[in-house]
Amino acid sequence: MTKDTTSAKQGKKLAQNAEKLSKKRKISSPTDMRLLHPDAGEFALILMAGQLRFYRKALMASIVVAGVSIFAAVQGFNREEVEPKYFAQQRDGTITNVVPLSEPFVDETGMRDWAEQCLIDTLSLSFVKTIQEVNTSLHRCYTDDGRMSVHRWLIEGKGQKDVHLGGTVYIPRDSQLANIITREIQMSASKLAAGKIVSIEPVVDPSTKRNVSRWMVRLPVVITKQEGRRGAGSGNFTVTAILRRVHDVDKPKGVAIDAFQIVSGANHV
Repeated sequence: MTKDTTSAKQGKKLAQNAEKLSKKRKISSPTDMRLLHPDAGEFALILMAGQLRFYRKALMASIVVAGVSIFAAVQGFNREEVEPKYFAQQRDGTITNVVPLSEPFVDETGMRDWAEQCLIDTLSLSFVKTIQEVNTSLHRCYTDDGRMSVHRWLIEGKGQKDVHLGGTVYIPRDSQLANIITREIQMSASKLAAGKIVSIEPVVDPSTKRNVSRWMVRLPVVITKQEGRRGAGSGNFTVTAILRRVHDVDKPKGVAIDAFQIVSGANHV
């Protein structure tokens, strides 16, 4: 039996069924007649198959999208947070890596050597340009709190008499700065031995809530004062400085002096 013969028989059977249905049901429109056409069943099956293929593809696409979303969510949950890296441009145009303030920018020897030179410069003063010399050292080496600690050392006194520095500025006559100016003192300092540097407890930056590393440097020095015609005199002292990590292109070692203290005697190191 050929395929054409089989199709003809199936068509004939469909036509007979349609005729039976037409007798039971009154056909009132051409649309109803088309629904009873011998090819109507085949057309319905083809349409249904197409719809099934469409729904199957849509379902597969939905499964793929859901799988990708779940994978991405799991990967994002399991991925560790990576600390961002930042870079800065120096005054000479070079690009450097910005190290977090919780880490040292250079090794401790580099920080200690830098701090020692800053302290020597702070203690090397002249009555001729005292204020200019102090300001140069303060800007190059200190934070705001560090500058205040140097100011206190220079201008604090216990006497009742004051020295007029010009304008509305008066300082105690027995203060370091007043002595240097009124007695025409040339003061210089040199280290007796290498200083010692140790890491101390960090502080928390209130703006970022992150730790900021700190170090303490102690340096034994000898201070010599040349006082006009009276000659020179010297004494031993110990200088203590607290270093704090900073982001400042003017601070080549990534630290600044946050506190300054000097005491008589060189046996405190």
